[in-house]
Amino acid sequence: MQTEQNDQKVLALFAKLNEKKKEIAKAEKPKWETNCSIGISNNLSEKRNIQVISDLQDIVELHSFLLMRENYWQESCRKLQVNSPFKWQGYTVQEWTNDFNTRIAQIQISQKKKDLEKMEKALNGLVSLEQRREMELAELEKALA
Repeated sequence: MQTEQNDQKVLALFAKLNEKKKEIAKAEKPKWETNCSIGISNNLSEKRNIQVISDLQDIVELHSFLLMRENYWQESCRKLQVNSPFKWQGYTVQEWTNDFNTRIAQIQISQKKKDLEKMEKALNGLVSLEQRREMELAELEKALA
């Protein structure tokens, strides 16, 4: 009875583990909403490609710049009594934010992969022989379907 309960817990943890693996796979094949080339001036030579930024501080700096610009834009629109949506280099702040979040997820993938490998190894050590056979049979059935 105790083995069966443990197997149920392990199976539930395996399901969570597989969900996290899917999240990682999604982050490895991102859908970008912008052209990923952003600058804080109109000088084209000073643009940065967010797909290659590896320092989270740089991403936060760029995002905070956009938020500041958006806030000033909105204040100016209020004072001038005009309605003009804010875009930076053709994209909304939300589109830039989504791409920044995508890049952050990519940067954090390697650590997440290591953590998941450790968890999977630990879970594999907890599975009973019976449950291991059931899991292997399910994998074979899935492969042959």
